Amino acid sequence: PILAKLMLAEYYFSDKYKEIAALTDDYGKCPLLTEFEKQLSTTDPLLKIEDESEHGAVVISTPRDKQMQETPKKDKHIEKWEKDKAFSKWVASAPMLENIDLRPYFFACKEREDFFFEQIKSEQLRELVYVLMSGKMAIASKIDEIIHLSNDESQLVFNQLKMKVKKISDISTQPKGIDGIRILVEHHKELENSLLSFIESFQTDTVGAWICAGWNNSITTDEGKEKLCKYIEKLKTNGTELTKTAAENALK
Repeated sequence: PILAKLMLAEYYFSDKYKEIAALTDDYGKCPLLTEFEKQLSTTDPLLKIEDESEHGAVVISTPRDKQMQETPKKDKHIEKWEKDKAFSKWVASAPMLENIDLRPYFFACKEREDFFFEQIKSEQLRELVYVLMSGKMAIASKIDEIIHLSNDESQLVFNQLKMKVKKISDISTQPKGIDGIRILVEHHKELENSLLSFIESFQTDTVGAWICAGWNNSITTDEGKEKLCKYIEKLKTNGTELTKTAAENALK
């Protein structure tokens, strides 16, 4: 039933199917889809909508549009999803997907496109991305593999790590994937500019003190060090109290 439900989404709601796959985390769960499921299941009263066909009527419950619009601060994806009544019916239909690891079902669907890792088609590279999102001990076992990546492969892996890290909302503590990025760039110096742009993309008023240290092995050129210092200078003024202190110590 789960596979059948996802295959229907792939066929009838292709764009939304891709969105769900892209928003699915490392555990195969899609928090936004779960949120939308709960929104549809808890909205009361429900409207009964009948779809007539030559074989009879199919009755599916869906919330009132007015009530859906009154929900405050909706995510942009949910705002778009709820405007599509047919898609809302699909989400509200059994089985619910809240506690399901969706990854094997996506891979089993007709097209077998890997939306989790965009253009990464190599199983070896997918596994490497997973490991680089882990702890230092796991990453250490992949050093030889990291070293032997081509420039194109290293850039592709870096982009995927960056995308996964940027999905993490709480950056007051070091997100998973930062250690992996540091080690990847340490062995692929051509990624230094990409790393600097990534560092500079973190908002100074929300990023944690971790951003101020740990880059010595991955940012090694004079130009790169100068750019990093300029960013850390901004943290002295605009950062949180802890980050300001860490920035002052880093610049000494």
